[in-house]
Amino acid sequence: MKLKTPNQEHFGNVPDGSCVEQYTLQNAAGMYCKIITLGGIITEWSILSRENSRVDIVLGFSDLESYLAGHPHFGAITGRVAGRITGGKFSLDGIDYDLEINDPPNHLHGGSNALDKKIWQVEYADSNTLKLSYLSPDGEQGYPGNVQFTTDYHLSEDGQLSITHGAITDKSTPISLTSHSYFNLKGQGEGDILDHQLQVDAQYFATSDSHGTLLEKSPLSPQDPGSFQNTKIIRDALPFIPYEHGDLYFLNNPSGKILPVATLTEPLSGRTLTVKTTNPCLQLYFGKYLPKDLRGKNGSRYGAFSAMCLEGQGYPNGVNAPELGNIILRPNEKYSQTTIYHLTN
Repeated sequence: MKLKTPNQEHFGNVPDGSCVEQYTLQNAAGMYCKIITLGGIITEWSILSRENSRVDIVLGFSDLESYLAGHPHFGAITGRVAGRITGGKFSLDGIDYDLEINDPPNHLHGGSNALDKKIWQVEYADSNTLKLSYLSPDGEQGYPGNVQFTTDYHLSEDGQLSITHGAITDKSTPISLTSHSYFNLKGQGEGDILDHQLQVDAQYFATSDSHGTLLEKSPLSPQDPGSFQNTKIIRDALPFIPYEHGDLYFLNNPSGKILPVATLTEPLSGRTLTVKTTNPCLQLYFGKYLPKDLRGKNGSRYGAFSAMCLEGQGYPNGVNAPELGNIILRPNEKYSQTTIYHLTN
């Protein structure tokens, strides 16, 4: 039995009686990051403003019941494969696999009862670090292999939230995780993100259809009105982005080093979020389909474009198109990918 730590609090119980705990990571500058053991969900990431008021920049809820009622992956560990696998089908080592079609006509984010719905075990916790683990059994959500997952969170003194996903397997299986936080640098519930400024270091993106099905790798030029190679106001670029959803970008990071790949800035506050990752892809989502009647923390009203996601991940359909990004983990290998979000005023 693990001892209760000073930064731990009870968050609630799921219907079978299992406990969900919340852990608070903090630094000397007054930054807080709160994470629950259900899905490794980041429930709060707050910073002290220049006026010394607290600003929480991620969407979410204050109670467990709201998370259990269903939500658009707020802050959750997402996978076994984040994103869409075309048609919910793949073949691996001569075996055909059929996955749940939970986002017709595709399989999305590992299925409707995937890693974001599981209670993760706490392996280690202190004032600025949390290590979670989850053993996913062979066949869970249709995927092969018993997979031991880990996710490590670390909040540094200079405002960097590091998230490292790890996995080992006893059978070859596709793995590509992400952390699915929705960011609004003005603060959650404080309007939309359309006046945020965004830059993404990518020269290629994945085209997609109206269902989000990934199609092919296409070049981007800085002159493309929907490109963020040069810093651009989101409102100005949005009309030129198909379906106003947000694209999957192939990053300029062939070596898998931890490199800066995107910068999001809120001009009035001067608040900036810099994204660094070892992942080969970055998925943007501008929150177009967030329900207008969705109520979050402190009764905040969300709705379309009230926050955006910047998700470091592999190529979701890599199991069917390995030439665009191999996501197969073999039994003699270790999966490890890190994304760092650096928040400053």
